[in-house]
Amino acid sequence: MRSRARSTLATALLLALGWASSALADDTFRCGSRIVNTGLAKKEVLAMCGEPTERETEEVPVMVRNANGSMRQNGTVIVERWIYSRGNSQFPALLEFQEGKLKRIELKRD
Repeated sequence: MRSRARSTLATALLLALGWASSALADDTFRCGSRIVNTGLAKKEVLAMCGEPTERETEEVPVMVRNANGSMRQNGTVIVERWIYSRGNSQFPALLEFQEGKLKRIELKRD
């Protein structure tokens, strides 16, 4: 009985580690020999990776919750999305900037 419990625990740990590593995988991406991660400024990413394949800019409303629970707009933020095509053997990378800082990295797997 103990070996079955250990086996189940080991399987659960491996699944959790696999999930955690896949969840963290899009916090960084390799650009040539350099690692790009969230928190970098746009100019740092440009220096590391050069110009993106595509760029788009969008003004997005900033929503806040009122004391009564309803939502209201409290201004806007400019969001820039850059796409880097990284060759045939790698997924394209979508980088999202807010206020000049890299906030999100997503590898486009579709």
